[in-house]
Amino acid sequence: MTVDRRSFVKTVGAALPVVALPACAPQSADPARAARTLDPVMLRALAEATLPSEVDAQGRESAVAEFERWLAEYRAVVERDHGYGTGELTYTGPDPAPGWRAQLEALDLEAKQRFGRGFADLDVDVRQRLVRAQLRREGEALPEPAEASHVALGLVAWWFGTSAANDLCHGAQIGRGTCRPLERAGDEPAPIAQGA
Repeated sequence: MTVDRRSFVKTVGAALPVVALPACAPQSADPARAARTLDPVMLRALAEATLPSEVDAQGRESAVAEFERWLAEYRAVVERDHGYGTGELTYTGPDPAPGWRAQLEALDLEAKQRFGRGFADLDVDVRQRLVRAQLRREGEALPEPAEASHVALGLVAWWFGTSAANDLCHGAQIGRGTCRPLERAGDEPAPIAQGA
């Protein structure tokens, strides 16, 4: 069978984009993971207003980055390990990100309407007042982070479960959840630096 040049070019030209598309297409992030991202500027402004004042800028940045990673990797409605002594299965809750994103947008909108500036551009004490007003009907106990009704509670509840929060509470480098070499097992934890 003889194929003329024109037929060959038409056939190859039509097939080439289909074959080349996957190799040429930019690598896209997981759409479900991308949907769970929150505005990074707003989240950092919220952290400055809600995390304890003893947490310095570096500690806040680390906390927010870890919180963002936790939220990006959160898997909604999946089976959890059952508790010790029970065979009852439980499931993680729904994805909190859409509601939290809307709450951050609402904080920003309220700041612009009341003060003519975005939430992140306000002084910390003004941001704290705005957040307190939104949380006035919440209870005093911190929920599980993913079950928090407000992004501020989710962030604070998540942070209080970290090793950094534990260390700050005790004023020592305990490193809960981390391993120390066996030869240091009996050593007193070193005190943490002020402002850490």
